[in-house]
Amino acid sequence: MKLSKKVIFLILILAGVTFFIACSETDGSESGETKEAKSSAVRVLKLNPRTFTDYINVVGVVKPIDKANLGYQEGGIIETFFKKKGDYVKKDEIIVEIDNETLKASLDAAKAQYDLAEMTFEKQEKVYKENINSEFQYLQSKYNRDQAKANYELMKARYEKTFIKAPFNGYIDDKYYEEGEFALPGTPIIYLVNNYTLKVEAG
Repeated sequence: MKLSKKVIFLILILAGVTFFIACSETDGSESGETKEAKSSAVRVLKLNPRTFTDYINVVGVVKPIDKANLGYQEGGIIETFFKKKGDYVKKDEIIVEIDNETLKASLDAAKAQYDLAEMTFEKQEKVYKENINSEFQYLQSKYNRDQAKANYELMKARYEKTFIKAPFNGYIDDKYYEEGEFALPGTPIIYLVNNYTLKVEAG
C-alpha cells in the first residue's frame, strides 16, 4: 500500500525534529561538563627548597685507625718492660728493651774500628796530597774507612732496634710476653692502639 505524500512529509518532519532535539541535548551536556571543569577550584603553592635527609640503618664495627703489633725482627730475651698493659705512651717512647749486651759489645768494637779507619784515612790523604805515598795506599785506606763505617752503622741500627718504641701516641692494649721470656723473631710482643681516632666499618 502506498503512503500519501502528506504522510511521508510528516514522517520526515518528525524525524528531523527528533534528530535536532537529540543533538541539542548532547551539545548541552558537553558544554555543561566543560563549563563545570573550567570552574573547578585551583590552589597555588609556592615551592621552597627543603633539606631532604635519608637514613639507612646498617651494622658496623668501630675500629681504631692507628693500631700496631710491635715486635723484634731478630728475636731475643725480653729484658725490661717500661710500660704495662693499659698505660699511655707517646710517640718514640721506649716500651720494651730486648737483651742487647752482645750487640752492645759488637757495636763498641765496630765504632773503634771505624774511628781507627777514619784516622788512618785522614793521614793517608794528607801524605797523598804531598805526593809521599801512592794512590793505591790512599784508595785502600779510603775503602777500609768506608767499610768500617758501613759495619758500624749496621751494628748501630741493630742495637737501636732492641729498644721497641711507640710509632704513634696510644695505649698498650695487650702484652704477649713477660720479662725474661724469649720472643720469637718477628712475633708480636705488644699491641698498641690509639683510641682517640676511630673509624666505622659497615657493610
